[in-house]
Amino acid sequence: MVKTFTDNSTLFDSKIVKIFAQTVSIIFHPVFIPLYCTLIFFNSLPFAALYSAMYKIFVIATILVFTCIIPFLYILFKYITGSIPDFYIANREKRTSVYIISLISYVACVFCLVRLRAEPFFLTVFISSVIGFLLIVLINLKWKISVHSCGAGVFCGAVFAFAYYLNAAPLMLFCAVILIAGTITSARLMLKVHTLWQVIAGFFVGLIFSLFPLIIL
Repeated sequence: MVKTFTDNSTLFDSKIVKIFAQTVSIIFHPVFIPLYCTLIFFNSLPFAALYSAMYKIFVIATILVFTCIIPFLYILFKYITGSIPDFYIANREKRTSVYIISLISYVACVFCLVRLRAEPFFLTVFISSVIGFLLIVLINLKWKISVHSCGAGVFCGAVFAFAYYLNAAPLMLFCAVILIAGTITSARLMLKVHTLWQVIAGFFVGLIFSLFPLIIL
């Protein structure tokens, strides 16, 4: 059994493992993390009952447009024009313009959320995560760092922050986000697009900045 496996390649070179890792990387792409966090927030008490359905739609649509659609359309444009070979953008230098456009879009999203009078704690978590992403952009100028892992850290940190703020302890949700974060970071290593330290650094940048509101509020 070991012989058959080693004849083909290592575990991370297995086609099934690569397909799994690519699927995870797509489903939990960093552009989707703010949307997932928003959906969790609006389904948490008391906020699930505090806001009208129309207001929730406005906020979710704002998050969707500025953090998902605009960055994705820019990545798609870069891919169609041949500026990048794939949607993963393994080359560090080619990530810079994508990160900058995404950052501008995130800042615009913050202004829209302010105008929508988003819940202050939610807004603070979002702003802190954007600052964390800014740090990722700056680090990327000199050293490749995993933005997927940063997204995983934001996902964990945001859920933990919301739970602390609401004085809740949703054990199943905690277990789920930790499992998801572990799967995301493992997927990046499986695809060999990042080193272990790049994954660890990205995760803790996202985690620390998304938890920062607990310190200042």
